[in-house]
Amino acid sequence: PAFVRAVARGIPAVTDSSSFSKDLLMNVKYTDAAGNEVNPQLFTQGGDFRMVVTIKNPGVLKDYEGLALRTVFPSGWEIINKRLNDIPQDQNQAAGYQDIRDDRVYTYFDLPMNRQKTFVFHLNAAYTGQFYLPPVSCEAMYDERVRAQTAGRMVTVTPGK
Repeated sequence: PAFVRAVARGIPAVTDSSSFSKDLLMNVKYTDAAGNEVNPQLFTQGGDFRMVVTIKNPGVLKDYEGLALRTVFPSGWEIINKRLNDIPQDQNQAAGYQDIRDDRVYTYFDLPMNRQKTFVFHLNAAYTGQFYLPPVSCEAMYDERVRAQTAGRMVTVTPGK
């Protein structure tokens, strides 16, 4: 018997710059600790910030069950996991389940008609360099008609002072 193993490493050759919204509205913004909106394309190393994702059911179809929000973060950013060290969590209580990994967070929830839910992700610009910020996407797991996605883009973390 012969076995073949293919391994690929590196930076994506093509970035996914497509954004769309189909029967689901999604807004993604980045804020500092005071809640002021900031530009995600340029952060200083060591700075903390938040990604705020708001998902709205426009009431076109029905109540949505089984939505999956996929947030993948650039290599230069780190997730500040509020579940560790018994830090109180005031955000993301609307999630039915949240899977926090090293570089991504999967959030699962239901969303009734004409309602919205907001999820906040605490992040840190940990490493200097230029990195790819993949698209943020949300979709109904059992209905391909319902989905939304932001465009991916390059981001930069500059050295601190």
